[in-house]
Amino acid sequence: MAESIGAAKRRLGRKGATSPARPRTRRATTKPAGGRPRLLEVAGSEGPRVSVRTPNRPGYRGRVDAAKYQAMRDLLLAVMPARAPGITQSEMMAALGKAAPRAMFPGSTSMWWGKWVQLDLEARGLLVREATKPLRWYRT
Repeated sequence: MAESIGAAKRRLGRKGATSPARPRTRRATTKPAGGRPRLLEVAGSEGPRVSVRTPNRPGYRGRVDAAKYQAMRDLLLAVMPARAPGITQSEMMAALGKAAPRAMFPGSTSMWWGKWVQLDLEARGLLVREATKPLRWYRT
């Protein structure tokens, strides 16, 4: 008879006897009086950071890893056409997924980084979003 999942967890311990120890990735947050929690510290986020913006929330500033930002920025500007009609979101993500180095952007993280960099470059005026359906972007 097969062992139940609960029995296996109890036998191996909560994380499992064979799983390697991982550093904690839990986020320390504070909750301001009127809203969402603010990020204070993330495990594994050492190193230089760069501030990113978004055109969707003026005044918002996020902070991301500078090396990954610069690598994705170079890739995005390389795949982005210089003039209209531009490329769609799905075309952009497909091109970035193929061009992104797997060691730096494992799995689908290239899409997350690509979107952040695209929003930042758009907020800084380096990319233009056309009001078409579907949306299209190109360099200025």
